[in-house]
Amino acid sequence: MMTEFGAEGTRSGSPLLATAVQHPFTDADADLVLRASDSLEFRVYKVILAKASTVFHDMFSLATPRPSTLPKEDAPPFKDGLPVVDVAEDGRTVEMTLRFCYPMEDPELATFEDAERMLEAGMKYDVDIIVTRAKKALAVIAEREALRVFVLGVRLSTRDVGLMAARKSLSQPMWSTEPPFPPDLKYISAVTFCQLLNYRRKCGEAAAALSMECGWIEDASIVVVCSACSPSRTFRYQSGGKLPAAKWYASYMERAAAALRDRPFGQAVLDPYMLEHTLLIASQCSLCGSCALVSLSKLSRKLAEEVEKAVDRVSLELDF
Repeated sequence: MMTEFGAEGTRSGSPLLATAVQHPFTDADADLVLRASDSLEFRVYKVILAKASTVFHDMFSLATPRPSTLPKEDAPPFKDGLPVVDVAEDGRTVEMTLRFCYPMEDPELATFEDAERMLEAGMKYDVDIIVTRAKKALAVIAEREALRVFVLGVRLSTRDVGLMAARKSLSQPMWSTEPPFPPDLKYISAVTFCQLLNYRRKCGEAAAALSMECGWIEDASIVVVCSACSPSRTFRYQSGGKLPAAKWYASYMERAAAALRDRPFGQAVLDPYMLEHTLLIASQCSLCGSCALVSLSKLSRKLAEEVEKAVDRVSLELDF
């Protein structure tokens, strides 16, 4: 019996609902009616859905009895002679899902809510193109809402989404541990959240450690030693030898380490204010003033690259 095809709805709040069914989901010669949870009805073609979704393919492979062949109380719903399949999704979700399945322009997934509902629908109905597009949209959205995307990945057990969002969260400010708490946290366990916090801490430590050892500085044109303004800090060459570090270099590395502990991502060490402050210190030295601009530019870009490599080596342990 093809009646209700239930699923859990999105958890991000009230969805934007479709208010009317539009072409091409009103065709008179369609052979199936999909009825959304808000009672909107979509007249569709089984063959299109079957080609796009293995779930619909398997559903349609079962013979659908005509109303006259069963007792009234056992007969599946029909409308205008067409079988009706009730689904748990609202009209907006159904319409967006169908637009991905039909040979027409795909809907835009610009909001977290739309990407969320499409990832859920794509996984539920086993439509690869929907899952792929939803994940691409979530990768963009995670640039500004990484925690929400991480929670979604955990909730739907999509490990790749969770790991991607965790990585992107490093560029965003640390979440407050004081109320009000991010509402999405209620969908994950305390253990999972602690795993995310521990991952961020380890990334910060790995990134900040680059300021203490300098074997990654291979470009001889990066001049970071100075006998005139040198503080007590020394610069260690790859060969193991030590030379006095320039004051601007020591100051930049200290600021970079602090920034990386807070937000362990490459762009953190390219902060314009940090670079400007470093050059101001260099300008106070007669030897550093003439070479610091070029050296700092190369040094900061190289450090940003090394930060990304160091963070890539940190693993995130998740229980799914």
